[in-house]
Amino acid sequence: MYKPLLQESVKNVDQSIFKQELMRKASEIAVVPRSEGDSPGLNLLDIIRQSKIISQVIAFMWYYSGDEVDSCDEKNCDDKCNNNFDNLICKKCQAKLGLNWYLYPSDRNNSYPELRKLLTEGKPNKNGNKYDKFLYTVFYHLIGEDGNIKREYSDFYKFPIYQTDDSFEAIFEVDYTVFNGVISDIRNRSGKLELLFTLSFPPRPQYSNATLKPDQLVEWHENVDENDFTPPNPFIPVCCS
Repeated sequence: MYKPLLQESVKNVDQSIFKQELMRKASEIAVVPRSEGDSPGLNLLDIIRQSKIISQVIAFMWYYSGDEVDSCDEKNCDDKCNNNFDNLICKKCQAKLGLNWYLYPSDRNNSYPELRKLLTEGKPNKNGNKYDKFLYTVFYHLIGEDGNIKREYSDFYKFPIYQTDDSFEAIFEVDYTVFNGVISDIRNRSGKLELLFTLSFPPRPQYSNATLKPDQLVEWHENVDENDFTPPNPFIPVCCS
């Protein structure tokens, strides 16, 4: 189960405590050091930002796929998704698409084609493939007039979300029973680093004052504070921390 402090206590604790805790957890797993200027590989700050980005993706899917959000005319779904990225209709369509990737991530070979491509190939682009369009819709509020992530957010919001190279292999799975994902070192006898990314995706709690409120999902999805890594509610999943 998810282990942060109760929500009331969270409000009274400095955010730096949570940053330190995430850094501590990240230091317990094997990572690939990355020199300045290199794009592949992993480092500790990458793990922290990736955890938040994935958590925000889930908040987006939970909110916009809900019955509380207006549905769209699915017959015209493709046209609307291609041309209207700033309205609820498109967000509804994309949220349902993302849910499908999370709920049915594996094929008969037990691989993760859709979800893996989203995480390791997708980057926000309204004219790109389906993974690019999905991320463009999720992070539309970060996109500038030139179609790219605004400069003030580019250091934190880097895509693809997970970047791999020949030095290690990334394996993804989804756990539908936990609120907190983990990264595990499962290297084989060859000595090659293999990291298992377990993404948490439990059932969304029913909206109520005792569990989760819709506005908390919106608040977290649109949070752009690079020093804030903790969702406003303990029922919002944190992945790979």
